[in-house]
Amino acid sequence: MDIVRNVRDFGAVGNGIADDTAAIQRAIDAGGVVYFPAGVYLSGALYLQSNGGLRLDDNAVLMAHPDITKWPIRPVCVERSPFQQKGKVDGHLICCVEAENVTISGGIIDGNGSAFLTDGYFKKAGSKDFRNKVDGYPGQLIWFHGCNNVKVEDTTIRESQFWSLMFHGCNDVLMRGIKLYTREDIMNADGIDIDCCNRVVLEDSFVHTGDDAVAVRAAFGGLKEPQPCENVTIRNCILRSDYAHAIRIGVGSGIVKNCTFSNIFINSSRGGIHLNPKFNDPSPGVAISDLVFDNISGSAMSMISVTLDYHFAKTVTYTGVLENIRMANFNAVSRLPLVFNGNTTGQLRNITISDSKFVIKGFDTTPKAERDYFFVKENSDGKADLVQTTHTENFVMDNVSVIAEE
Repeated sequence: MDIVRNVRDFGAVGNGIADDTAAIQRAIDAGGVVYFPAGVYLSGALYLQSNGGLRLDDNAVLMAHPDITKWPIRPVCVERSPFQQKGKVDGHLICCVEAENVTISGGIIDGNGSAFLTDGYFKKAGSKDFRNKVDGYPGQLIWFHGCNNVKVEDTTIRESQFWSLMFHGCNDVLMRGIKLYTREDIMNADGIDIDCCNRVVLEDSFVHTGDDAVAVRAAFGGLKEPQPCENVTIRNCILRSDYAHAIRIGVGSGIVKNCTFSNIFINSSRGGIHLNPKFNDPSPGVAISDLVFDNISGSAMSMISVTLDYHFAKTVTYTGVLENIRMANFNAVSRLPLVFNGNTTGQLRNITISDSKFVIKGFDTTPKAERDYFFVKENSDGKADLVQTTHTENFVMDNVSVIAEE
């Protein structure tokens, strides 16, 4: 039977004003699962340990402290955090490193994102306006690194300033019943990032973000031992990204393989499904193989974009392999054509699309900047082929309709 610690027994107030960081950490360090009764618990960085976790009442909120000095960074977190960004520190509201049997459930986890914004805007991602951040804003809101047997269930996660829920080098992860929201005017506000993990399930969840809703990555820097990102299952979810992608696969220098995405509704995203092994010149890119997409519906600016080289790979092209991609039972609307863009140095091969219907609607009114961003090639008359393949080997479409509507 799990040991349960009531956070109020350790001095937490839960009024949204008092700093409850130390009290919550005392409850965690006592061992077992920490229970939060109804209330608002203002906290800086917390460090979970094995055979424990957090259980929030339905009316409990764990609120990130607006003062970054309340986010103390333990050395193990610094040396294993390879994702750098200007102005970002490596503090996490919830941090769990090399632990096992950890659960987070219930309530609301709030990153208090507006507290880390400053005056002014800047433009990026298709001339979209983004809010400036303060110098010294938090990193990933919830960070699991090198952990085994982790569950995050029936929890609302919102208002992160950076990636919201990150798993790096973890095994046996279950995410279920998550509702996750980030602001659309904040850069790098990802939803769920699954990086170099094995045996991961995300199901029955809703993710609405500015940046990528779900990213499957292979950036093994910072891990003691590199491992592939494999055996990932994402099913029965509603996903939306305002200025990036509902599903993004790539980034890093490792391996992504054996992943399944099924029964997913993509809700008016800029990008729907984006496969890209090589993000920039310094990285050799990710080897991507054996992916299945089944029963996908919804709409996006670009529903499917597969390209071996991203915009930041300007001089060194991808030399690896992206192969064995099966897509079936799509019923989707896209403003831009379906793009499969290989190159002369790598291999893009064995792509099958079956039993699907795509409607290309609104291409004529889509700005050229958006067409270029998703690598759409136009014909001499300003039109474009509805399905575009470049340097692609063994590309098969079986019982597929692609219809242009203007």
